[in-house]
Amino acid sequence: MDPQNFEAKNEQIRARFEQLKHDHPERLRQRLNLSWSNWGFGMEPLARSAARLAKAGIRFGRQAA
Repeated sequence: MDPQNFEAKNEQIRARFEQLKHDHPERLRQRLNLSWSNWGFGMEPLARSAARLAKAGIRFGRQAA
């Protein structure tokens, strides 16, 4: 039985991550401090999400290393 599309995608992502780890371990030194997703909370536009989070004092975006 062939894997479902999401399973194939997951495997591609996993393989690319393992390759990155092997080829450029220095790029993975800094650990992720916070992750946020809006998927579970409806179809709020990104600009509205960003404004709401900023109002709550939550910083977002790429941080300088």
